[in-house]
Amino acid sequence: MRPRFQAGRHIIIRIPPHEYPGNLSFYRDVLALEEDANYVDQGLGAHCFCFGDKRLVLSEVKTISQLEIWLHVETDNVDDAAFFLATHGVVRRDEIAPLPDNGGFWVCSGSGVIHLIDAMAS
Repeated sequence: MRPRFQAGRHIIIRIPPHEYPGNLSFYRDVLALEEDANYVDQGLGAHCFCFGDKRLVLSEVKTISQLEIWLHVETDNVDDAAFFLATHGVVRRDEIAPLPDNGGFWVCSGSGVIHLIDAMAS
């Protein structure tokens, strides 16, 4: 059975430190997007903005040299999604970042965009 996929809630822009102030200013000061008051930075060097029905997370990452965009994709069945994507040549990238045991998994699109595949929110 083909699993169902849908856009998740998060769009994450991972930004090197030398580009972070300019990107933060663009979304906060120029576009004046509303900061998501429910998001807690927890000292991670991130800001979160309301972006329609999504969260736009700007994350400062000291170990990268160029901006990365990571997308969140939800599925109705994580195991079926893993099998389906593998049969279509999509390689898992579990080394990207740790996830909880009941979490999803990471994949990379053909152009290098990282996607978190996990269960649909209830």
